[in-house]
Amino acid sequence: MTGLRSVFSIDLRSLALFRMVLAVLLLCALARYSPLLFSADPDSGLLTRDFRAAIGNDWHWSLHAASTSLWWQSVLFILAAMSATGLLFGYRTHRMAVASFVLLASLLSHNDLMLQSGDQLLLVLCFWAMFLPLGARYSTDAALQNAHQQDANSLRFVADNLRPILTVATVAVVLQLIYAYAHALLLHNGIAHFQLANCLALALLLPVAFWMWLRKVNRRQSLDNIRLYYDKDCGFCLKMCLLLREFLLADSVTILPAQSNATMQEILERENSWVVTNEQGGTYVHWHAMAFLFSQRWPFKPLGWLMRLPPLMRLGNHLYRIVGNNRDRLGDFTARWLPYRPLQIKQTTAGATTALFFLVVVGVYNVYHLPPLRSSMPALLETLARLVGIDFS
Repeated sequence: MTGLRSVFSIDLRSLALFRMVLAVLLLCALARYSPLLFSADPDSGLLTRDFRAAIGNDWHWSLHAASTSLWWQSVLFILAAMSATGLLFGYRTHRMAVASFVLLASLLSHNDLMLQSGDQLLLVLCFWAMFLPLGARYSTDAALQNAHQQDANSLRFVADNLRPILTVATVAVVLQLIYAYAHALLLHNGIAHFQLANCLALALLLPVAFWMWLRKVNRRQSLDNIRLYYDKDCGFCLKMCLLLREFLLADSVTILPAQSNATMQEILERENSWVVTNEQGGTYVHWHAMAFLFSQRWPFKPLGWLMRLPPLMRLGNHLYRIVGNNRDRLGDFTARWLPYRPLQIKQTTAGATTALFFLVVVGVYNVYHLPPLRSSMPALLETLARLVGIDFS
């Protein structure tokens, strides 16, 4: 039982990496299909809507087929790109995962004659992504969870945050990747399966030991002693510090109001700037502080080095002054679009039940899709799998 648990449990950091890889693949798929979406007159060629409808499956649906007008295709393209970008940065992760799945299913159904097996696998993994806590680490959602509004340094070392999770969805996504490998080996040449499955499996199945090793390699005493000081009367400033720590820095980095330290408060008022301190107590303000943070860890170090170049430093300081002079407006903007939210990691009963139902549907569908049983597949099962878009074959 312990062995099975270790196989189907997934580290939250692996889920974060999976989320980012999935988002990049979604953007690549969108770019690959974009020439078809923006062709001059899709209904004037061979693959008209009427022709697609005549040869397509009755239970496949597509928002893209509602209209071939340029404005409609552009709206769906922009929404898909925004959803994938939101997923990449973990912004309202669950909503972005749902939107990405719906829009990808619509896109692939509209272009079903050009599908590759890798496209189908990507769609099914997007389906399971809706049931996974992809925004638990390295995300906007994790940075701006409710607990950080009251105490920016809470929850940084909670043991439960480092434990792999085991849910119906983690079992489902691991089984789906296993099936993808078996499907590629037994039934197809499967090069698209292998490329995509290898990429996503590497992201998902990295063990806890790997993350602990990486944490040890990247962790330096100098990182532990970095301090970020912000104006306590600036809600926007705190949120930016939380986001920078989540994506760039170590968990141990402390975020404090400058008013809690007389020296930092004096610097903040004199420079009209946040203050960042290093291990030796050296201080950085304005754009110099931003360049310092970016240069602390890979893969952001090269950006930090570039940000220190004199032309970019002048430009950065100019941008910082603009931001500093508009903190009230930015505070209103972030209150609307970057609010603090609860961070849901444990799967709800409704979510677990739904995931279990579709896990059974996908499992039975995959069995019936084997050549000896394909002709005897129940119509209801095939209809349900095609309607939801999880008919991976």
